[in-house]
Amino acid sequence: MVFDFFRSRAAVNVPEQKASASIGFTKSALPRARSGVVDVGSALEVEMIHGTLESTSETALLNGANLIAIGDGSPNNWELLQFRDAELIASGRYLLSHRLRDQLGSDAVGPDTWPEDSWVIVLNGVPSQIELARNLRRVVQTYRVGPASRGYDDPSYEEYVLAFDGNGLRPYRPVHLRAEHANNSIEVS
Repeated sequence: MVFDFFRSRAAVNVPEQKASASIGFTKSALPRARSGVVDVGSALEVEMIHGTLESTSETALLNGANLIAIGDGSPNNWELLQFRDAELIASGRYLLSHRLRDQLGSDAVGPDTWPEDSWVIVLNGVPSQIELARNLRRVVQTYRVGPASRGYDDPSYEEYVLAFDGNGLRPYRPVHLRAEHANNSIEVS
């Protein structure tokens, strides 16, 4: 798994920023749900190894609050989702419910079920997206990852050679399609 280093180091260095990311793992499976509606399925159990989670209001949720990424650690298999309710059930363990799934165009990726021990990363502005020019999509590059409190040349840093597809650049799925019969043809708008 690409991001196994997070199990022992809860920080990521990004250019011109050193901060600790809030990360954890799912402790229950999360089946696929419909996009565009609130997922009221079973609560997702999450164990945070760094950072905390908290509930938010419905208005804040609809304005983008509590955005997390859930994935398998590979560069291209992540779903972005939001949650309104975070119930603390033990130290560092939460039940997340009232979820908005497949946010920001991430509906095109992900399995039918996210298994237990999938990564959870809180997207609260600390981990930032790597600036990637269009001509660098799918081009292999070298990244150094390690504790934010240490320099890039520290031996605790690990080097990864990765290429990214640019999933965040995909267009959203079409919505509100209309089809009408007109002049022996079908007009779609």
